Amino acid sequence: MRRLVIGAVIVLGVATAHAATGEWDGPWHDKDYVAVGFSHDDGGALVVVCDTKAKLMSIGITEPRASWTVGTPMEVTTKADTGLTNGPSHGVVTAPTRVIVKDDSTWDINTMGDAKVFFAIGVGGYARIYPTANFRKFVDPVLAACGDHF
Repeated sequence: MRRLVIGAVIVLGVATAHAATGEWDGPWHDKDYVAVGFSHDDGGALVVVCDTKAKLMSIGITEPRASWTVGTPMEVTTKADTGLTNGPSHGVVTAPTRVIVKDDSTWDINTMGDAKVFFAIGVGGYARIYPTANFRKFVDPVLAACGDHF
C-alpha cells in the first residue's frame, strides 16, 4: 500500500511537471506506472495513473489553491456534461495541494469518459473543469496497461 502511494506521488509529481498546459499529455512510463495528465495554467492538474504491477488505476489531483493536511481523507465528485455524476469517491491527501483517489477511481474515469465536451471534479471545497478533447485517446493506453478499456 505504501509503495503504491509513494509511486503514485512520484508519477503525479513528474506528470504534473511535464503536462502541457491546456491539453492532455502523455503517456509517461515509469518502471511500474503509466500515466497521462492535464495541467491548467495555474498549476492545477489531473493525472490518470495505472500501477502496472498491481493492475490498479488511480487519479491524482493537484489544487494549488489548497492547503490540506497530509493523510486527511477527502471526498471527490466527478460530473460529466452529460449529467452523469460519480461520487463521492474517497481519496487521501498526499501533499498540501495533492489528493490521490485509488479504489474508487475507475468510476471517476468512467464518468470522465462519458463527457462530451467537459467534466468537472470537485474536491475539498475546490472545483475544476477539464476538457474532453483527446481525453479518451490519451487515457486508453493507461487503461490498457491495467487491462481495461472504455
